[in-house]
Amino acid sequence: MVITFLYSLTGGTLAILATGRIDEIAWKYLRLIGIMVFALMVSVLTWIVGWGGFSLSDGGTIPTWCGVTTTLAGAFVIVLAPVAARAPSLFRAICAVGGLAGLAAAALGTLEWHDFEPAHASATVLVVVGQVAGGLLLGSMTAAWILGHAYLTATKMTVAPLRRFSRIMLGCVTLRIVFLLLSLGLALTVGQSSDPPVMSVLRGSWLILSLRIGTGLIGVGVVSLMVQDCVRLRSTQSATGLLYFGSILAYIGELASQQMIRECGWPV
Repeated sequence: MVITFLYSLTGGTLAILATGRIDEIAWKYLRLIGIMVFALMVSVLTWIVGWGGFSLSDGGTIPTWCGVTTTLAGAFVIVLAPVAARAPSLFRAICAVGGLAGLAAAALGTLEWHDFEPAHASATVLVVVGQVAGGLLLGSMTAAWILGHAYLTATKMTVAPLRRFSRIMLGCVTLRIVFLLLSLGLALTVGQSSDPPVMSVLRGSWLILSLRIGTGLIGVGVVSLMVQDCVRLRSTQSATGLLYFGSILAYIGELASQQMIRECGWPV
């Protein structure tokens, strides 16, 4: 569960970074993102190689190789950050490839859980869509709060990058809420044909479900709206403080979502 969460976090962050205007962003911020992605993915791959049974002679698994791609993308971001403004298209392409690889690793890794049993045939598709949406939410939150921190030292950077990332973050929150409504709607219909019915299983995990909705969606949505107001007023420090808090809520919410998949075989 933690591994797929880290896949989502790193992949989503690189994917969001690929949408930014590189020439408007301080290169030290880009390098910091690369260091974070590289460090987290090296930790994940070290665990997989050391304790997860990964073997190069056996070809490994697709999620792991996707994770390797994300790791390499993080390394390239670190190296290219000082000169990223000279070749922004190349830099964004590297971020996009690494981001998509990380999101794919999260989705496929969830499906490869040995104890994941989909409650219905449609749950498999929903897991993939949900992991991508969750990764983008995590990535937008992470990219935004680290950018807010960068304003403390990069005093010449305009508010435009934070405005862009905060808008993307609000869009990702909206997408995640729409996905939840769609998922619960399908659980009320197709999920009734499963044994046991999906909704009854979800009600059995009401505590985690409440944490997922209240903290990971409602709380994050409120913070996102407040950040929009701070950015409109060009108050980057206030926005950064809210983003720190909001990122914790988002992380808790997405971890709860991962746990719901494991317990119920249905994504929310």
